[in-house]
Amino acid sequence: MKGDRFQDRDCYLFEPFEEAFFHWDHRRRTIRMKFVGQEVDVEVPHDHRIFNDAIRSGREVDRVDYDCGSVPG
Repeated sequence: MKGDRFQDRDCYLFEPFEEAFFHWDHRRRTIRMKFVGQEVDVEVPHDHRIFNDAIRSGREVDRVDYDCGSVPG
């Protein structure tokens, strides 16, 4: 996948320019995405452009930020 941090734990990322959240589920090996303010997330492919932007220039957030769908402080 995208590196060691994705191998043994779930990761939650926030990409501020697009205001998008991502959840990498390491057991299922899937990526879920939602935008700020959305309650429902959707599965996206591993090569999704905004997901890759989040890996490069976004920041890791916690599950609470992801679940709330609000911009992390």
